[in-house]
Formats: sequence, structure tokens, C-alpha cells
Amino acid sequence: MDFKQVLNELKNINGNNSCIDCGAPDPQWASINYGTFLCSKCFDEHRLLDESSVRSITIDTWNEEQILRMKLGGNDRAERFFTNQPEYRKNMSIKEQYSSNFANTYANKLTKICQKYIENADNQMSPISTTSGISTSSEINIESNESNNNDNNNNTYRPSKERNEEFFARKGRENEQRDENLPPSKGGKYTGFGSKPLRTEKDLKNEGITQFQKRLSTGWDFLTSAVNSINENVIKPASNKVRDPQFTQNLEN
Repeated sequence: MDFKQVLNELKNINGNNSCIDCGAPDPQWASINYGTFLCSKCFDEHRLLDESSVRSITIDTWNEEQILRMKLGGNDRAERFFTNQPEYRKNMSIKEQYSSNFANTYANKLTKICQKYIENADNQMSPISTTSGISTSSEINIESNESNNNDNNNNTYRPSKERNEEFFARKGRENEQRDENLPPSKGGKYTGFGSKPLRTEKDLKNEGITQFQKRLSTGWDFLTSAVNSINENVIKPASNKVRDPQFTQNLEN
């Protein structure tokens, strides 16, 4: 997939063809957290807030998850959500706006929607389509003014590795609740899935240290025992014999 071509097509959609913050035309940068397009001047301010979440749409490398956020986001959607919030003020600075609770809520909503599509694609064992077949209708509910405690959690953009680790950990916990006496097709537990945690490199290192300590302790005990044996059976008898007057007299004769 040509990600740069996809980004260029997204940028040309009405609303995305100007900077979300200042309205400058032909933005060349993007905020992954909010799925929005930025000009170079506003990009600099966003980078100070979160450098890892901003990208060039022509120079930087992109992955499918990031492209998905841009497609499900967009300048118009983010702007409508922001301006409908009680906290929003027309002349807010970029720092004030994107450090606000409503900006965090929006980013979290976008994250959850992306996770929904990714998990659906994982369950269907098919790749995520970033150019077609993705609904952006009201079912997404990303522009809803309603929020809950979960929307205020730190669910902003995270790299794929971290997301995958969390996904499989959650699936493992779900599998633990399944009935072992039923086949997986009927809701039973998957054999070998989540039943025993994988041993990490750290676990193996700790185990190696423990075994080494045991061997060292055993070797020390053996050495101590050998020294004591030599002392009792060789050194002490020899010493006693040397101090024996009869032994000294025999030597003189």
C-alpha cells in the first residue's frame, strides 16, 4: 500500500486541506493523536506537547494503524467535537486546547474506535482496509458530547507492539474463564492459549542466577566439608603425634 498516496487523498478531503489550528492551506504535517492535518508552524507547537504523535505526510514512515487514525479522524470531525465542549474558547492557544480534558476525551474516543476495527480485522484474520470499507457514520459516535470515566483514561495513540501485547494479554484472561470440558467451538478453553504464561527472558535470567547460587552454595558446602575432614583426619592426628614424647624420642634414636 502506498501510504503517501493515501495521506495525500485524505489531505484533499474538504476540511483536511487546511491546517486545523490556523487555517493555513496545504498542510504537510499531521497529528496522529487526533487524526488531524497541520501546517509547519502549528506542527512545531504540537511537537513540543508530544513529539511522538506528529508526522510529516511526505517524509516520515507510516504504518496501517496510523493511517487508520487519520481516516477515522479528520479536521472537521475534531473541530466539531472541540467547539461543542463547554470548556472550549474561541481564542484558546494550541497548548491550552490540546492539554484540555475535551482534547484528551476526543483522542481516547478515536483510539477506541481504531481498536474496534483492528480487533474485528484480527478476529476475521484479514488485513485492515485503510482506503475502503470503513464507516465514518454516526455509529462511531466520536463527536458525541457524552463522556464517561473511561474516556478520560490515557488511551491516546500507542505503538503497535504495546497494543498487541495488551490485546493478547486480555485474550489470555478471557480464555482463563472458559470451560476446559468444552471444545473451543462451543465456548470452551483453547488448549495452550493463556493456560500457562510464557517464560520471559527476565524469568530465564533469574532462574539461571538462582541455579548458579545453588551450585555455588553446594560447592562451598563441599569444600568446607573437605577441609574439615582433612583437618580432623590428617592435620590434627599429625599434630598430636608430633607433640607425643614417644614420637620425639623415636626420632632422636
